[in-house]
Amino acid sequence: LFKESLTVKELEDLINNTKNLKKYQEEANKVEDLEKIPLISLEDIDREVDMLPLIEKKQDNIPVLFHPLMTNDILYISLVFDTRVVPQDLIPYISLLSLILGRVNTKKYGYEDLAKQMDIYTGGIDFNVEAFSPKNNHNDFLPKFIVRSSSLTGQIPKLFELMGEILGNTKFDNPKRLKEIIQETKSRLEMNILQNGHTVAARRATSYFSPIGYYKEKCIGIEFYKFIVDLEKNFDFKAEQIQNNLQELSRKIFNRQNLIISVGMEEENYKDYQENSDLLMKYIDDNDFAKYKYSFSPSRNNEGLLTSSKVQYVAKAYNFKELGYDYTGHLQVLKTIIGLNYLWNKIRVTGGAYGAMVGFSRSGNFYFTSYRDPNLDRTLKAYNLAYDYIKNFDADARENEKYIIGTLSNVDAPLTPYMKTQRSIANYISGISKKDLQRERDEILNTKPEDIRNLADLVKDTMDQNILCVLGNEEKIRANKEIFDKLVRIFD
Repeated sequence: LFKESLTVKELEDLINNTKNLKKYQEEANKVEDLEKIPLISLEDIDREVDMLPLIEKKQDNIPVLFHPLMTNDILYISLVFDTRVVPQDLIPYISLLSLILGRVNTKKYGYEDLAKQMDIYTGGIDFNVEAFSPKNNHNDFLPKFIVRSSSLTGQIPKLFELMGEILGNTKFDNPKRLKEIIQETKSRLEMNILQNGHTVAARRATSYFSPIGYYKEKCIGIEFYKFIVDLEKNFDFKAEQIQNNLQELSRKIFNRQNLIISVGMEEENYKDYQENSDLLMKYIDDNDFAKYKYSFSPSRNNEGLLTSSKVQYVAKAYNFKELGYDYTGHLQVLKTIIGLNYLWNKIRVTGGAYGAMVGFSRSGNFYFTSYRDPNLDRTLKAYNLAYDYIKNFDADARENEKYIIGTLSNVDAPLTPYMKTQRSIANYISGISKKDLQRERDEILNTKPEDIRNLADLVKDTMDQNILCVLGNEEKIRANKEIFDKLVRIFD
């Protein structure tokens, strides 16, 4: 062992150096040193929100969100389908469908040839399951299946033919290929759980109290992983059922009645979309399917999710709107302050974790989570004590400006044309207006230390709900089993 190889003096030096490091870590930076760092002024920041371009149109009675943008003759298109036509018990199959499309045969193409055609003529065709929170109802959510792609305007006819062929003519009749994809999915999910445990744990914790969190857990979380494990284990018995369910979902989801189209391109090129849209729409049926009202009953589970990992991912969460608090732009500044100061020092610097994050959403969902964390109970205590830090927070004018500017650097991060279309779609679906965005921006720009202190009760009350999820080392979790309602081994 390394320790046994050290002399008495070397051991004493190591101890003293560790003490000096801890002292240094806990010392505040000198004001005169901080003032040497140049800063831009708030006067240099535009107070007006930069609204993304969006013109609402219609084509063949289908809503079209047109984003006139400089795209260098590229079309960015998204087909946004409402998935409430899917029965509640088949929700996990929506995600499975997104993983299979484009990777199996269609009537015209074998899957290998299809992949080559997409590489040659498009910027890729992606299939994603997503959910959005409506602005004024944190207990509801809007589930969508989004098909995204891009191409040069000269390749639009071929792009639409390929998209239509996948959406309208995919064949789910090759059990060998379906099983391969399911096995590959299982492997990738296992890798994701181990590598991105901080988001896995935070999402799982959110599913204990939030309908949208519960839905996402069914589609991309641990619950979806369990679903895939079951399909792989029982594939031979369930093969026909899997094929039938995928065919039913494809028929119901890819329907004009469920569809909103997003188009991003130069205004003078919009005619290229209009003139070719029939090449895509001829593959999409126009049937009126009933929509389901999902009825979830999230319940607190406070799970310890056991793995062979040597570290933990520690999450604590709740919805502050359930406690009577409202979303405000000040929360985004608080996120910057806690992330740069409190969590960094408590969880990363002195706690030894690789990182820690905090999130506040417009829907009211709020979480703390840590990344590759050697601790468990110590981290949970740090989350609980964040209230004291916030309650006693103070900053001079220069430091306060620094936090505001740091927050706006994220809000105003440069966006590619594609990213602009996606953010605009999200705002449209959630009902977020320019007025809402301007209010948030004004609140960020006008944040004072007292506004941060006024958020202390929000943080305390959410942490006092004691909703938590920890993913990681089995031995460490079992040593703290009294804080959990359930201990669950993730991988058999």
